[in-house]
Amino acid sequence: MKGLIRRLDPHPVLEVEGQVRGPLADLLRYVNSTPLADWSGQALKGATAGGPATLNLALALPLDDLDRSTVKGSLALAGNELRPVPESPVFSQARGRVDFTHKGFSVVGASARALGGDVTFEGGSTADGGLRFVGQGTATADGLRRAGELPVLQRLGAVASGQTAYRLQLNVLRGLPEFSLTSTLAGLALDLPAPLGKRAEATLPLRVQTVLAPEAAAGAASARETLRVDLGTVAQALVQRDPKAAQPVLRSAFAVGEPLPAAQPGGVAAVTLPRLDVDAWSAALDRLLPAGGAPAGVAGSTAAGEAAAWLPRQVNLRLGTLVGGGRQLDRLNASLAPLPDGGWRLTGSAAQAAGTVEYRPPGTGAAATGGRLSARLSRLALNESDAQAPGTASATPAATPRSLPALDVVVDDFELHGLSLGRLQIDASNRAADVAAGAGADWMARFTLANPEGRLTGSGHWLPAGSAARRRVALDFTLDITDAGGLLKRLGVEDALRGGKGRLQGQAGWNGTPLALDLPSLDGSLQLTLENGQFLKAGPGAARLLGVLSLQSLPRRLTLDFRDLFQQGFAFDKVDGDVKIERGVASTNNLRMRGVQAAVLMEGQADLDRETQDLRVVVVPEINAGTASLAYAVINPAVGLGTFMAQWLLRRPLMAAGTREFHIHGSWDDPKVDRVARRGEDAGADTDRPPPVSENTR
Repeated sequence: MKGLIRRLDPHPVLEVEGQVRGPLADLLRYVNSTPLADWSGQALKGATAGGPATLNLALALPLDDLDRSTVKGSLALAGNELRPVPESPVFSQARGRVDFTHKGFSVVGASARALGGDVTFEGGSTADGGLRFVGQGTATADGLRRAGELPVLQRLGAVASGQTAYRLQLNVLRGLPEFSLTSTLAGLALDLPAPLGKRAEATLPLRVQTVLAPEAAAGAASARETLRVDLGTVAQALVQRDPKAAQPVLRSAFAVGEPLPAAQPGGVAAVTLPRLDVDAWSAALDRLLPAGGAPAGVAGSTAAGEAAAWLPRQVNLRLGTLVGGGRQLDRLNASLAPLPDGGWRLTGSAAQAAGTVEYRPPGTGAAATGGRLSARLSRLALNESDAQAPGTASATPAATPRSLPALDVVVDDFELHGLSLGRLQIDASNRAADVAAGAGADWMARFTLANPEGRLTGSGHWLPAGSAARRRVALDFTLDITDAGGLLKRLGVEDALRGGKGRLQGQAGWNGTPLALDLPSLDGSLQLTLENGQFLKAGPGAARLLGVLSLQSLPRRLTLDFRDLFQQGFAFDKVDGDVKIERGVASTNNLRMRGVQAAVLMEGQADLDRETQDLRVVVVPEINAGTASLAYAVINPAVGLGTFMAQWLLRRPLMAAGTREFHIHGSWDDPKVDRVARRGEDAGADTDRPPPVSENTR
């Protein structure tokens, strides 16, 4: 370094020239600690750098008026690492020349590596004392993932592959940055669900821009800024934030498929799509958010809380189809909003449901495990896909007793598999003896299902049975019947029964989930009492097993005058009996039906899964007053029909002569009815009857 005074006159000027070689970081500290910092408007106050550099400096210092001093110099970059402001990308392997004077500086012929690719840039100081740089280059998915200083780009890199060209503009005013990044995203694939996914060769114009708030740009202490993201016409986002505040995100708004709404505290989103896959987006968010990310109000890591702050707290949905968890909602129009305790409220309507649903996550005092779900619905319809059998590929993997929330649900019109069942109420709780270990889970529920024809009440458990992969459902229930025929019609069995009043109660258990009745594992017992009804003439294919009970397959086997009545269906004063179910096979030895003309006694079994039966049916006619009723009363479940026939019936010759016995077997849709001939019976005495033994009648 050298200095001289060319003329010793009344206004001497000291001229200093020199060259400094050393770490670029030291040169920046020198610049920021000398009058050079004020002359450059503190533009490099937040800059960081690494690597060696060469500084050429020339000063002209009027000794009688230093305020008129001038500076001129250049800084040569030779593969340095440079970050102009903390929020900007890191420029590595930077090369070029920075020329400066006391009025400002400019960057000439600069190149570097940034965001995983090469970039060229130019710029310098501006008249208002700020900085302005413009660059263009290539970004790679890996480079985006490493851009921790730009969270939006970092999250984009988490679901991206390939590379794309971009243009970047960076402005710095009083140490605060503004930037704008644009790209067509051609060459970059996005592994996201619809509508944000794209192939590498497709284009999807991206613009990411931050703008300082007026007070920040004017030099106030605030660092508030607005971040705006546009992804073609598909999605937009606007976030107002203050990086220096305890809660950085102040207001935000998001839109997919429609115009951007006004930003609100806590965030608002408007989504209009033909289809939204919740499961696919849940998996995508797991990749976009830090590990351990959780909704606001739930304990988690600091990073998770910061990431959650970017998510909107209110979401307005207009969807053609919403799918998730094996379920589907069509024509959904709903609003999702936060609750004060950290939960959520969903209000809206769809083709399958309408009403309000509230969810409170675990840890809010509502439930220790699984959270709590409250619903008040005017209607709810569940179809086949909503209740998959255990072990099927589409069964919901998260459906375990411990994962289910507590329930407080009221549905005014509940529909299952297309059948309108009435008003449903469910009150369920989730208990665990050891929540941390996940042991002892027991989902307990009480329920009521009521309609004009009957009322079903009961309670149940869903708890582990054996291995963790298998769960066992156990129910106790009572069905009070006011109109059995109307109830069967409501259940889809048309014209099988007229009238009938009584009760069906019992217990049942099966492997799987409460909504998926697993017939092969079904066990239980039932007790039936029904009075004053009539089985109608209906095809077995429609009435299923009830087609057997209607006795419409028997008329050609009967020789008495009540044949025509049976052809129209058996009218009864009372039906009762007990049924046991083991591994999906129902059996009885005391099912009795009493009518004016006859008593019908039945024993045997029916396979509920294969829809087959193997039944023995005895019809005892009312020969004179009280005979059929006597047979109805005397049958003893402990002895069975065989002993009854041998020990009691055959002692009364007149009744024995009129009594008929049948073997009903085969499928429910196509039952086979065989007449069983007893010893000494003249089966051919009546010419109206076919041969007596082992002939099928349909």
